[in-house]
Amino acid sequence: MIRACFPRHSGVAYRGSLERAEMTAKQKLPAQPSADQCRSGQRSFAQYLSPMLFAIFTTPEQCEMAEVEIPVYSYAELKKITNGFGAENFMGKTFSSNSLLYRGEIVDKESNLVQKVIVEMRKNEKDYDLKVWQTQLNALKDPTISSHPNVVKLQGYCNSACDLGLVYDCHALGTLHSLIFDESFSWSMRMKVALQLARVLQFLHSQEKPLILLNFEPRSILVDMDFNPLIFGFGLASGGVLGILDHTVLSLIFLSHPQVYLDPEYTLCASQIYLPSKVFTEMGLLLF
Repeated sequence: MIRACFPRHSGVAYRGSLERAEMTAKQKLPAQPSADQCRSGQRSFAQYLSPMLFAIFTTPEQCEMAEVEIPVYSYAELKKITNGFGAENFMGKTFSSNSLLYRGEIVDKESNLVQKVIVEMRKNEKDYDLKVWQTQLNALKDPTISSHPNVVKLQGYCNSACDLGLVYDCHALGTLHSLIFDESFSWSMRMKVALQLARVLQFLHSQEKPLILLNFEPRSILVDMDFNPLIFGFGLASGGVLGILDHTVLSLIFLSHPQVYLDPEYTLCASQIYLPSKVFTEMGLLLF
């Protein structure tokens, strides 16, 4: 079986059909050599076809090696992107992961093009801070999770001694929490958001090893300019490619932030997660 594979960008893995592979390869091909060029030895059809053959017959394992590295930012760079973490760019605070959200802009030095981003910052103070941040980073770097259109795309990250940051490629209206009481957020818009959130939960739960979000909250959901929800709160995710969340970490977070809602069955049953109850608590409370 022929498999087509494309390099990843922004955490998205492109594995499409043969037709898509051919289309991508043709865009990179030079002009087809003439018969005279081939006879003279200037160009061969083998040279002409090699880019197409590479795109079509490259294995997924080889594509893994060609993965684009995610940029690493310093704290000073994130401070510049957010205009000094200014109040005008502050979007709110997430309850469960205790992080702060800021709007930011990345300006390309050569083209002067401006990229809108969201920067999530947290202090590296308590024992669980780094674990929660690392879990979220691992989730957003995973090609399967990040391939979903309702999962925010990771632009970069910051891992300094005192501050931990994640940068998202997103031009957002705000968090879902900030829009809930906005009168301009119409019923049809709300239903669009709810339907897409249900689909992304179905996607995460339908994996061979289901991934459960234990901090599925309006403050951890961005809404873009077209009213598409983008979830980013994977810090307390459990299962799937991330493995089972340490119950001790979750208990410490719950004690530090009692306003966070946790499924009572999970709390009482020592880390036993039941999908039916999680669907109810995730979507039910959010819709309520």
